[in-house]
Amino acid sequence: MPSEWSAILDSLLQRSEAGTLHFLGDPTIADFVQSLPGPERIPVLLAAYARYRELGPAPAEFCSRHYLQSSAHSILISQILSTPLAPSEADACAILRASVQYCGHGRDVVAPIRLAEQAFANRPYSEALFDAAWAYRQTLHGLTAIQAKLAKQELDWMLWHDPRRIERKCWSRTLQMSLAKMQRAEAFAWQWMLRHTTHGLNSCRGKAWLMEAERRLANLGTERYRDQMDQWFVFSGKTPIRLNPAGSNMLRLLASYGILAPGVIPVLCRLRSVNWARRDTANKVLEAVAWVEQSAQ
Repeated sequence: MPSEWSAILDSLLQRSEAGTLHFLGDPTIADFVQSLPGPERIPVLLAAYARYRELGPAPAEFCSRHYLQSSAHSILISQILSTPLAPSEADACAILRASVQYCGHGRDVVAPIRLAEQAFANRPYSEALFDAAWAYRQTLHGLTAIQAKLAKQELDWMLWHDPRRIERKCWSRTLQMSLAKMQRAEAFAWQWMLRHTTHGLNSCRGKAWLMEAERRLANLGTERYRDQMDQWFVFSGKTPIRLNPAGSNMLRLLASYGILAPGVIPVLCRLRSVNWARRDTANKVLEAVAWVEQSAQ
């Protein structure tokens, strides 16, 4: 951590003790971040995460010094994450692994995940990324803020692609096991399609999604997509089919690509006759099927 940061912390502490510090609107930390050369920002970010983790959550009895240091490092992390960063794959994994949350509020909660997606754009996820994602996911356990829920959802989507974590009861294990046996190029084409999800908790798929979806599907081909869907979508009417939230999202995505391959609609319609264990996750899938059908009319 640059020596300037220690001086800034001392200054902030003195102002806090004098009653003249108000973090909201104070430009001190933002100015420090802007003064950092681009190559130094990720190392400073990692150092800030390390110190923030050392400080830990707020103690039961209020401590002004802990509050000041914890708040300062939290703001420093948020400020750096709000600047343009160009992490390498290794940087992205290090940031995700170092990330920690105690409240789950703020723009810095999902930012490390978005940086990872940026670093791994157009290339397969790695085991190092999966391990980092799992480490961050654990720090979010029990947090109920909206941003924490969104981060957990996106991490679960990422971790679904880890071949070491095959679902046990969710139907989407069928996809995971099939993808694990494919040649690397084809497996990535499917992964790239299934990573094209919306970031909002319940966002719909609009024109921007369709344009990108067409590019991603082109890597696989509509004929291969239709044939593989025909093989995957074989259901027994006896055993209830279970879907967890991540599996439901993957199935919705698969169905949504049908808007670009109308010939697959009869295969998608099989989903209507499935004996779903729970209707809440199934209904989201069936809504995607209805959307594809309506668009084809």
